[in-house]
Amino acid sequence: MSDILRTQPLVDTGSDVFSRYRYQADITLPFCLRCAVTGDIICVIPEHLEDIALQTNSGWRFIQVKSRNPERRPWGLSDLLSSDGALRSLFRTHTQTLDVNASLEILLEGAVRTKDPISFLRSEADHSNEELIAATVQSLGIEKDEAQEFLARVTLLQPPVPRPQVSDANLLLIQQQNPTLTLQEASDIYNRLMSEIERAMRAEPLGVKWPTYVIDPNPEVSERLKAKMLTRPHLQRIVGPLSQAASHYLLRRITDSITTTVSVLERKMREGGATDRIIEHARALRANAQLRLLTLQARSLYTQDNLIADLEQRLEIYVIAKQEGRIASSTPALDLWRALLDDFNAHAAVIDANRIMDADPMLLLGHVCELSDRCIVNWGVAHAH
Repeated sequence: MSDILRTQPLVDTGSDVFSRYRYQADITLPFCLRCAVTGDIICVIPEHLEDIALQTNSGWRFIQVKSRNPERRPWGLSDLLSSDGALRSLFRTHTQTLDVNASLEILLEGAVRTKDPISFLRSEADHSNEELIAATVQSLGIEKDEAQEFLARVTLLQPPVPRPQVSDANLLLIQQQNPTLTLQEASDIYNRLMSEIERAMRAEPLGVKWPTYVIDPNPEVSERLKAKMLTRPHLQRIVGPLSQAASHYLLRRITDSITTTVSVLERKMREGGATDRIIEHARALRANAQLRLLTLQARSLYTQDNLIADLEQRLEIYVIAKQEGRIASSTPALDLWRALLDDFNAHAAVIDANRIMDADPMLLLGHVCELSDRCIVNWGVAHAH
């Protein structure tokens, strides 16, 4: 048996523990909100720092949350395989959930090192990368076939909202579920949810047998587990009557930010020859543009639908115009990306006359990415020369 299976999970200490503790509660909040309003998450179980378990209608999701201060270097494979690394912790979960329909997921606050092997843990990547497998074998002291089986179950999720913006993003997410909420009402719901999540996190940890006790509780831990379980009826009482008619699109996208499928945006950009770096930028800009729309809608007493539709028509026209002459390009997505950015930098105030995107070139480009994901525009098809 690998030594890692006999090792108790480490307890974090340090001056920034409270900040990280609060951040994990904020990361957990969208899952709780989805549990309350959509019903496809049955229960949310936060285990002190780093671990979140979600019981869904189709099985379990075990998520390792790792945070670090922004001045630290980007994440690399050595961090995930260190004594308190996410892969080391998830391997314990892997060994205790072999007979269960469960996904193992990693959320990292901040950037991942360029071209690091952990990029092969993303949902769209080939998890059988030899460098990734070899490092896992050596660090965890396991056989190659066991490492391959383990890594095949692991998914690196898209980065969460950074610490300075996460509370505002959650507040807007709550308001989106019921646009009639005042800012104070949404703030009250946010504070009640955070208080309950932090209470569950503070409850007595389940320890080294945490995944086993979650999936198959025994009398020894039943009360400890009950203190940590945030169930749908309980969460519904906390959030109150949020609108069931509201669109849950963004809520589902945030909490399903890692799936086994490639997004429409990414697929279209890859077809157009976009690089990994551009696709990462596109994801981030799209998220920023969506947040801008939520902010605008939350602050306005009147619908902005007609103004948003006008902007989207303008953006579609710009994309079509810039695509002319690039049909035979070997990298039409890159060419279009550069052309749109140049145009938006020069003419943002004209394109976004109603300041839906605050006449910000980056937000305009982000909304083009949103239109791409909705199949309204595309990035062309790369042709070899």
